[in-house]
Amino acid sequence: MADTLSNYIESLIAEVLASSGYEKLDKKDKDKIVKNLDAHFQDMILETLINRLNNEQVKDVRGAIKKPKVLEQKLEEYAALVPGLAIDIEDRLKREVKALKSLGSAA
Repeated sequence: MADTLSNYIESLIAEVLASSGYEKLDKKDKDKIVKNLDAHFQDMILETLINRLNNEQVKDVRGAIKKPKVLEQKLEEYAALVPGLAIDIEDRLKREVKALKSLGSAA
């Protein structure tokens, strides 16, 4: 996904990595975690989006999955059209960040 969404995901990843348990990892391990978290957060966003759309809207989104900028535009479009979608996505990501931070501190 592109620009604004990527920046948001990067900020979530930075928040996770700044928590205890992650800050002591070496660069190689952090790079792996960044890659995995980026994919994980994007999957969560896409899953939340698809779960809230009707069949026609899902077809529309599927056509954009391989085109990050178009997909981000679709996400913005549907976030404006589907009541509570943006809040649901943000809440889900925040809960996941909280869980990941607590996993890091438990390690």
